[in-house]
Amino acid sequence: MAVLNNILAGAAGQTGGAGGYTIERSLRFNSDDSAHLSRTPSVEGNRRTWTWAGWVKRSALTTALYQSLFANNSGANAFLGFVNGGDGLLFYDSVAVAGGNVRYTSNLLRDPSAWYHVVFNCDTTKATASERARIYVNGTEASYSVANDPALNSDLVINSTIEHQIGGQPAVSRHFSGYLVDIHFIDGQALDPTDFGEFDDNGVWQPIAYTGTYGTNGFHLDFSDNTNTTTIAEDSSGNGNDWTANNISVTAGAGNDSLFDSPTNGTQTDTGAGGEVSGNYCTLNPLTPGVTGLSNGNLDAASANAYPTIIPGSGSWYYEVDGTGYNWDGTFGSWTPRAGSHNFGQRPFSSTAPSGFKALCTANLDDPTIADSSTAMDVVTYTGNGTSQTISGLNLSPDLVWIKNRSQTDPHSLYDTIRGATKRIVTNSTAQESSNNNSLTAFTSDGFSVGSLDAVNGSSEALVAWTWDGGTSTVSNTDGSTTANVRANASTGFSIVSYTGTSANATVGHGLNAAPEFIIIKNRDRLTEWAVYHAVLGATQHLKINRNYAAQSVASYFNNTAPTSSVVSLGGAVVTNYTGEDIIAYCFAPVEGYSAFGSYTGNGSSDGPFVYTGFRPAFVMYKRTDSTSDWYVDDYQRDGYNFSNKNLLANLNNVESGGSFTDFLSNGFKLRLSSSARNASGGTYIYAAFAENPFKTARAR
Repeated sequence: MAVLNNILAGAAGQTGGAGGYTIERSLRFNSDDSAHLSRTPSVEGNRRTWTWAGWVKRSALTTALYQSLFANNSGANAFLGFVNGGDGLLFYDSVAVAGGNVRYTSNLLRDPSAWYHVVFNCDTTKATASERARIYVNGTEASYSVANDPALNSDLVINSTIEHQIGGQPAVSRHFSGYLVDIHFIDGQALDPTDFGEFDDNGVWQPIAYTGTYGTNGFHLDFSDNTNTTTIAEDSSGNGNDWTANNISVTAGAGNDSLFDSPTNGTQTDTGAGGEVSGNYCTLNPLTPGVTGLSNGNLDAASANAYPTIIPGSGSWYYEVDGTGYNWDGTFGSWTPRAGSHNFGQRPFSSTAPSGFKALCTANLDDPTIADSSTAMDVVTYTGNGTSQTISGLNLSPDLVWIKNRSQTDPHSLYDTIRGATKRIVTNSTAQESSNNNSLTAFTSDGFSVGSLDAVNGSSEALVAWTWDGGTSTVSNTDGSTTANVRANASTGFSIVSYTGTSANATVGHGLNAAPEFIIIKNRDRLTEWAVYHAVLGATQHLKINRNYAAQSVASYFNNTAPTSSVVSLGGAVVTNYTGEDIIAYCFAPVEGYSAFGSYTGNGSSDGPFVYTGFRPAFVMYKRTDSTSDWYVDDYQRDGYNFSNKNLLANLNNVESGGSFTDFLSNGFKLRLSSSARNASGGTYIYAAFAENPFKTARAR
């Protein structure tokens, strides 16, 4: 895959709403304009019980001290929005608790490339104090770094007869930068996210139509009537609680703040005119290292130093800068950042796109090969019981299970269906394969069973398993000069290859119908090193997953010959091809929207490289190649949210440790700390990444 400025070409996108519910357009808020909506209730509503819900796409992240989603202020004040320095969500109420901070999420919401769904509810009449105020993101309650409970039956500031704002806060400069849509306020009820959305069959949170009542001061803003600034903020709930648009434009042209950027993919036809199709649209990416001067929903750039949030691997795309049209074939090398006002099709083009060229939004992207990545690869955490247990509930029947005890210095334990249950190889050791009847004892249809071995089931200890589906059958493969037993899942780009070495140059078939870009090999019969092939390094170099070594050149590992769509080439090395000894290889080929094997160059900054993968990662393994460095493994289950900061090292048996390094995002990952291990200035790094969701369906993370 082509690499440029630490951004990788790949797939991208988003999915439509559940039950046929679609959101056509959104309203853009630009903090530099002090854009906001305002309303002063004529009567007081229920100040103890209410709900705010809405879809949010961020633009500027930490440029302002606060960015308000919903607030009021008249001496006593309340605020729901983002806070500078951490990008968590804060609910503040000056009368609710001492100091005002009621809930502040430890979730860091700094993904500007896709949509979040935010729900806040409060009910101070509840007997259980912790249930009186809650923040939900994409259908799941957030974790909190600050949690102060309002007093029982206390009246909060929201819903009083003072000015309320959306996208700002009265009397102070706390304006939001980004896009908002489908905003609900429910007066008198503390509702759950399931009143406004649901998870689809692929595990993605989707909007649904709200069918309940609103109460006296309740409202629904869908921003669907963009006739003028009066109608753009009309209440569609039936209550007539309309809002006033301030410093917001709905006129035609580049200044129009009513855009077709939406959390759902529309089914409209793209004729090339622009402003026709709903979906998550491309903008300029503020996570590009060193980027400055973005505004107006990240569509305006003061300088040419930002790259796009969507980089499709192929296709014909049209966009305009200051009214001048540009054709783009989807490959990264033909995208040139430009200063000026950008239009990727979220509003009408100045000219019609050439035939066959489309607006750059998720609705126009190809459907992903793997819609639900958990059916191909998944991560599960569990607590050991010291005797035996079955870990179930996966959406796949695993063929490779990699287990690490996070609480103890136990080895990394790998089991696969070709070698069979109980047979372990260890990534942090040169040891040959061993058998233990108390280790992984069985592979099941939705998980695996473990015995009493501490490394896989230590009593009361935290463990993680990374799992891959290798298909339904093991076959004899004669594509190469050496016959191999192969279990392959070509649709997910993963195969397990077992063969017997010859010590002579040879080839073995891998069964993927595409060239692998990442291969891990272990001689099962001998105390010897591991071998790793990565396409970025090529077949003339290799790494050792059990060592922190830099990339090395030994021709006998892969015979200086890159894999093809049918075979892997081998030299005569003991590690990869020793006479008469059994050897296992795990082969991975990239699948757009699901897996990526690329590289990046460190910049030594806390504003580290952003790496585009075309999906929201579930698992990323990193290794510096130009110097010694450990193999770091991050996943989406152990941390739950950004930062990803619970380190495990594939080449060491270390206990899980902290250290904030990486944000997982809807379309890739971003390094957030300077370190020789992951982000040294000028350092070169390879990675292997697997998806939680393809960007076509991913929500912001």
